[in-house]
Amino acid sequence: MVSRLQLLGILLVSSLIFACQDGSKSTKAATKATDKTEVTTATPAAKPQQTTAKASNIVMDEHAVKTIANNKVTFVDGTSYDIPAAAGSTSFFLLRHAEKEKEGENPGLTAAGTKRAERLADIFKSENLDRVYTTFFQRTIKTIEPVTNMMGIFYNAYQPNDMKTFSETILKNDQGKKVLIVGHSNTTMTLINLLSFQPNKYQTIPETEFDHLYLVQISAKGERTVVKMKY
Repeated sequence: MVSRLQLLGILLVSSLIFACQDGSKSTKAATKATDKTEVTTATPAAKPQQTTAKASNIVMDEHAVKTIANNKVTFVDGTSYDIPAAAGSTSFFLLRHAEKEKEGENPGLTAAGTKRAERLADIFKSENLDRVYTTFFQRTIKTIEPVTNMMGIFYNAYQPNDMKTFSETILKNDQGKKVLIVGHSNTTMTLINLLSFQPNKYQTIPETEFDHLYLVQISAKGERTVVKMKY
């Protein structure tokens, strides 16, 4: 027979075993709750949606530009094109250098090229450009000099062998500005494609053509418009 003392011992041991089991369950439950909280806290925030709007293209080759001022392009024939001027919109004016001399490794401009450069300055004489870019070649610098001299500003030089990096730089640094960029028959078109998000849309300018002028307009929402003109 089990004595009263032994019975008390058995009951005491049983109580201790149940207490340990309950404590173990409580610890596991607390661990699970803690793990769940950590996972919830670590969940990354959703990424903002990127603008996927397609670019629109406007061709006005038959219109020669007379002036660009006050967010309006006025043509020689009296017609005009209004440049969107909402806050945060960006205007990139792009062109190839003017007529170049045929001789030399780094030729300058011909007499016709010099007149075209002066015409470019006359077109922008009433417009406030925020920045002007050119490559290091004589033909691009000479094309832009009448503009920079007239406005009393310095030009910014860029390397024409990495247009992707250049496009990313100006999209970031020149947002909301009016910018004039002089390049070459191939680099100008490559840059237009990059700025407008239209891969291979515009091809190299023919070697004998120097009168193309482009406007890449980017709204605050990221919508692109490319206007092709002559000057």
